[in-house]
Amino acid sequence: MVRAAFFWGGMMGRRRKGSSAEGFVVLFVIFMVGSVLGGAMDFAKRLWGRLQDITGGGEAGAGLIVAGGVGAFLLVIWMMRKAKKNEEHRTIEAAILKACDQNRDAILARNKVKLTAPDEYGLVNPTKWNKELDKFITNFVNPTIPHLATKPKYAPHIRGIIEQRCDDITANGALRHTEATVRNGLEYEVFVGDLLKDQGWDVSLTPASGDQGADVIARRGPEVVVIQCKFYAGAVGNKAVQEVAAARVHYGATQAAVVSKSGFTASARQLAATNDVALLHHDELSSL
Repeated sequence: MVRAAFFWGGMMGRRRKGSSAEGFVVLFVIFMVGSVLGGAMDFAKRLWGRLQDITGGGEAGAGLIVAGGVGAFLLVIWMMRKAKKNEEHRTIEAAILKACDQNRDAILARNKVKLTAPDEYGLVNPTKWNKELDKFITNFVNPTIPHLATKPKYAPHIRGIIEQRCDDITANGALRHTEATVRNGLEYEVFVGDLLKDQGWDVSLTPASGDQGADVIARRGPEVVVIQCKFYAGAVGNKAVQEVAAARVHYGATQAAVVSKSGFTASARQLAATNDVALLHHDELSSL
């Protein structure tokens, strides 16, 4: 091995005319590499012979020991990587738990219910929900784990945990509002839907946009009711009546209603009477 190093070093030196210093450097480097490799090979031969002596089984026994050693080494590497992955998963889960403080997970779950509601054809467009989920992750999860958030392999894991948490909240009935806890129009729609479910209606919320004038569609037997919900502090006017009357035709409903926590203007009541639209406080939903 060393003689080969000198040979190649000499060849390299002769090729580089007028650069004896460079040739010497190349020769020296090749000599050192050759020495190391030669020593390693000599050591490997002695070790192989020693293993054969220990096992008494010749090359087969030595081979088994080497294979076992390699297997043990690979197992240790796998265990180390697994432990690191588990630790990173725990870090991600802790970050998500922190992001869900202040009831944010319940808010997100309600938004998922609304943004993944099927349209009139029964189709679900996940685009808006995906944007809402991205906003939640960007603002509340990623800032606490920037070293992991930049790794694309963890993106599906993060999204999966949050989506499952939303689904669990919905399935466990934790989204149910009382009149006192409703804070916006979206929550009011869910609240009205829950009241209708209590009365035996099969309820679905319409998409956030393109709802054609109905926020809630309730079915019970042959009856289909389209409902527009208004979380207003003041009286509800004509526009809501006009929209839900059009929604009744669009959805082929048997009834139409506007539900509000406040009252209705005199003009809205007149228009509702001529269009057969019920104007109700949410406490009056049993009259449907």
